[in-house]
Amino acid sequence: MVKRTITFRIDENILNQIEGISRSKITTLNKFIEEILINYIEWHAYAGSAGFFPLPKPFLRKMMTMLPYNEIQKRFQEIKKCEIEDMIVMLRLELNIKSCMNCFESWLKSSNFRFHHNVLGNTHNYVIQHNINDDESSRFLGLCYSTFLQNGGLKNITQKPTANILNIQFEYKD
Repeated sequence: MVKRTITFRIDENILNQIEGISRSKITTLNKFIEEILINYIEWHAYAGSAGFFPLPKPFLRKMMTMLPYNEIQKRFQEIKKCEIEDMIVMLRLELNIKSCMNCFESWLKSSNFRFHHNVLGNTHNYVIQHNINDDESSRFLGLCYSTFLQNGGLKNITQKPTANILNIQFEYKD
């Protein structure tokens, strides 16, 4: 990858905030700006057009209390594979399992969830620290992610939600 150097003009107050965040993340300003731009290109530029939108945690918790889990699960099963495929193509311009996984990771990053992705043999393991602080909402989030990954072409997805952590596993050989 070829990198270029360019110069930008930016409001001093914004720059001060960006510098403060980069220091708190213990990274260089250059690396942090690059991370911001990559995140924008990989997610924010097209996520709205692809059908994604953010939800506040209190709203999510309230919605979870309105329907029993089996009803929510039923609604997720009604999501069409082609709808998820369209989202992936809109975000990555191609449809395959790698683009699905890349899209999934961008979704996690844009949510500001800490996560680890480990691969052992053919088993991919995502440990997602969402800090929702609610078991039912964590199950809901796991259902969202599992439905997305399954409709993106992945198989044998398991999820283990707790109040603040979601563990998702699936088999995939590169």
